[in-house]
Amino acid sequence: MSPGRTTSTCSRLLYDTLGAVYDWLGFDAVNDPVFRDLVIARLVEPTSKADAARVLTDLGAEIVSYKTIQRHLAKVNTGDYRGAIGT
Repeated sequence: MSPGRTTSTCSRLLYDTLGAVYDWLGFDAVNDPVFRDLVIARLVEPTSKADAARVLTDLGAEIVSYKTIQRHLAKVNTGDYRGAIGT
């Protein structure tokens, strides 16, 4: 019997656990999955917005474009994220 072959790996358990903590802390009140993924990516590896996609890929998350990341981060300033999380 030949040994098994690994075709890919990801840290989905870490991603799911950090997502559960994010929700438990009440950050899910902003209802922005892209923001959630960026927070998780930055917790795992503090990196640039452009490199966050690589971190999220390693975690097994769905990837969005850099433009989408920029759009959602612009909402942080115009939306009331701080107020939503603080209540």
